[in-house]
Amino acid sequence: MSGWILQHLEWTWLFWINVPLGIVAILASILWIPKSKPIVGRSFDAAGLGSVLIGSLSLLVAFSEANSWGWLSAKTLSLLAVGVALIVLFIIRERRAAAPLLNVGVFRYRRYTLTLVIATIITVSLYSGTLLTSLFLQNVEHRSPLQTGLILLPASLVMALAMPVVGKLYVKFGPFWLICCGVTMISLGTLALGWLSVDVSPVYIACWMTVRNIGFALTMMPSSNAGMQSIPKELAGHGSSMSNWIRNVAGSFSVAFFTGLLATRSGAHLGVLTGGAAAAADPAKQLAAETMGINDVFLIAALIGLVGLPVAFFLRSRAPGTAGGAPGVRASGQTRNA
Repeated sequence: MSGWILQHLEWTWLFWINVPLGIVAILASILWIPKSKPIVGRSFDAAGLGSVLIGSLSLLVAFSEANSWGWLSAKTLSLLAVGVALIVLFIIRERRAAAPLLNVGVFRYRRYTLTLVIATIITVSLYSGTLLTSLFLQNVEHRSPLQTGLILLPASLVMALAMPVVGKLYVKFGPFWLICCGVTMISLGTLALGWLSVDVSPVYIACWMTVRNIGFALTMMPSSNAGMQSIPKELAGHGSSMSNWIRNVAGSFSVAFFTGLLATRSGAHLGVLTGGAAAAADPAKQLAAETMGINDVFLIAALIGLVGLPVAFFLRSRAPGTAGGAPGVRASGQTRNA
C-alpha cells in the first residue's frame, strides 16, 4: 500500500492515512479496553520526561547529521554530550524517584535484561534490512516504490504466518532454541544480502529477506515473553514500557546510523573507483559504489546480529514459563514465589 501511495500520490499521504486509523484505534480502546483505577496521590515526573525527550532527540540529531557535519565537529560532539548527559541524568532521577516514569529497577532481573539486549539487537537488524533493500531496489535497480513493496511483500507475509506457529513452539521448547535459530537465520540472511551486485535478481533479495523474517518471527515473541515472565507482576507495566522505549530508540538510531554509514562507505568506494574524482564519475560507477556501500553496511549489520547469539546462551538454564531469579509472571498471568 505504501508503495502504491508513493507512486501515485505525494509522500505526505503516508502520514495522513494514519489519521483515520488512529481515530478508529482511539474509539476501539474506549469501547473495549477495561478502565483502570487511577493511582491516588501519584505525581507525574515531568522533569524526567523532559530530560529523556531532549536527550533522545539530541542523540538522534547527532547521529543523523554527523555524516554531513563531521563526527568530530563541534555541533556533533556537543549534541552527543548533551544527549548522553541528559539520559544519564534521567536514569539517576528515575532510580531515586518515589513514582518513577520508568522504573529502572527492572534491570535487576538478569533474564529481563538479557532478553532486552537481544530485542534491541533484533530491532537494529530489522531496520537495516528494510532500509538497505529499499534503497538498493529503488536507487540502484531503479524500481518503482510499488515494485519494491511487492518484492518485499512475501517476506512480510511469511513472517505473519510464522508467528502463530512460533507461539506453539515456544510452549514446547522454550525461548533458548527459538532465539538461537532465529538469530542465526537473521545473521545468515543479512550476510547473504551483503553480496549484492548491480544486476542481482529480485528473487534473490526476496528469498533472503524471507529467511531473515522467519528469524525475526522466531526471536521476537520468545524474547519478549521470556523477559516479561521474569519480572514481578507489579513491574509488568514498567517492563513493557522500558522495552518499547528502548526498541523504538534503537530503531530510530539504527536508521540514522546505517544511513550515515552508507553515505560514508559509498563515498569511499566512489573515490577509489574514480581515482578521487568523484564529482566526474559516470552513472555506472556511482551505482557500483552505492552497491558496494550497501554490501558493507549489510556485513556490519550481520556482525551486529551475531552478538545476540552468545547473549541467548545465558537463557538456556530456564524452562519456558518460569521466572529468572525473581518472582515473576507465568504465561498464564499467575505469579509464583522465587
